[in-house]
Amino acid sequence: MPVKKPFVRFNIRSLLPPEKAKAVSNILTSPNDTGPNPNINTTVSFTIKLPSDSLYCPKLSCDVYDNLFKGMMQPLLGTFAIPLGDILIDTYEE
Repeated sequence: MPVKKPFVRFNIRSLLPPEKAKAVSNILTSPNDTGPNPNINTTVSFTIKLPSDSLYCPKLSCDVYDNLFKGMMQPLLGTFAIPLGDILIDTYEE
């Protein structure tokens, strides 16, 4: 089946220890209009404390879903991780 209305779930809880993760909710992007080549053009921002050393910095895990049948079915399309430690090193060097 072709992808209709994809959206991304950013797992913010994966960045925190278990006792602090209960108070935080994950961020979801909103699905856009359907088309032959759907894109997700959303700016996501959040504030979180991260270790200063990139070796101990966690990766932000994300899941991509498709919104089918008016949201009644949301199959998982794929997962990916964003290495926040590498991004922090690049921004410090600039």
